[in-house]
Amino acid sequence: MVTSLQPADGKTSLVTNLAITLAQLGAGEVLAIDGDMRRPNLHEVLAVQQAPGLSTFLTGQAELADVITATSIPNLSVIPSGRIPLNPAELLASARLREAIEALGQRFAYIVFDTGPIFGVSDATILAGQVEGVVLVLRHGRASRDAAQRAIRNLASVRARLLGVILNDVDVRGNGYYGYYGYYGYEARKEQ
Repeated sequence: MVTSLQPADGKTSLVTNLAITLAQLGAGEVLAIDGDMRRPNLHEVLAVQQAPGLSTFLTGQAELADVITATSIPNLSVIPSGRIPLNPAELLASARLREAIEALGQRFAYIVFDTGPIFGVSDATILAGQVEGVVLVLRHGRASRDAAQRAIRNLASVRARLLGVILNDVDVRGNGYYGYYGYYGYEARKEQ
């Protein structure tokens, strides 16, 4: 699962790129799931219909096989969010989702969930306790150390396995990052 502190931190871009890369590696079928049922946009990025999708399945209006959509990328399928429901957190906490994750794990080599931000609503925290691991995306210049630590504590409180933290939108040309390596790269280019 991929989450962030706030909207527009880059989590959907990370999910998309990760899913495409895994699919291109040829290690098996990959599934991207849009678990952000409040502000979904994975369907737009992967150019599929928003519904039927996750909310359609979780409310019992469709079977799991009916909400899996093939993308134009070989080995990559997606479950879009579906229509925005009134009760996303309740749906994400359902036994139906837990059963679906187990069933999908039998079919797909990799499943990558896109979720809403960890703060503001409980959706990401609910889902984090049900998946094998979580990646937290922080946007440089927006994420404070305190907020990042609080997010990690929230994840730990549901026994989520934090796989790592991605610092997004870093200007590597700016001073302070890669100091010695940036200088070395400059010197290497001058010698050529």
